[in-house]
Amino acid sequence: MASIIGVQELQHTNGTSAATIDSSGRMLTPARPAFSVYRTDSSLTGINGHVTFNNTHFDIGSNWNTNYFKAPIDGIYMFSWNMFSADSAGQVAAANSPVVANIEKSTNGGSSYATSLFEGVTNIVSTTYREQMNLNGIIQLNANDRIRCNVTTGHAFSDTRTDGLTFTGFLVG
Repeated sequence: MASIIGVQELQHTNGTSAATIDSSGRMLTPARPAFSVYRTDSSLTGINGHVTFNNTHFDIGSNWNTNYFKAPIDGIYMFSWNMFSADSAGQVAAANSPVVANIEKSTNGGSSYATSLFEGVTNIVSTTYREQMNLNGIIQLNANDRIRCNVTTGHAFSDTRTDGLTFTGFLVG
């Protein structure tokens, strides 16, 4: 015999809503850590080094800092970084110019980012268009681990667009 539990909301004993279930059976988890950030600049900019993101679409749980995401709890997380390549002035890079970017991890809130989680490499082919690079992956983090974006060779492109340089992440479970 199967057991059925009929509820519309799951709460912590302090009253915080952990999940809701609508009449169609769709479950929402409003407290699940997630963020979506992007960078804009008033003029064409080429970014080399650690990328700061100066705009936020959303930040559920307030775990995003302009420089990094800090995991609030142990778990499996998904990250996605999208960027276009550029030269140092934000213009289209010269042919055969490599761009290397990675998503880095700092363990337990430390300031040393020794671990490169995902690395992307592209060699500029077109002198007409900026090459697009996407870094995506799932990683297990401990509470207080930090994640940030870094361009180690070449440059990432930024201007007034809101979709050219973006970084997103969320707790899978």
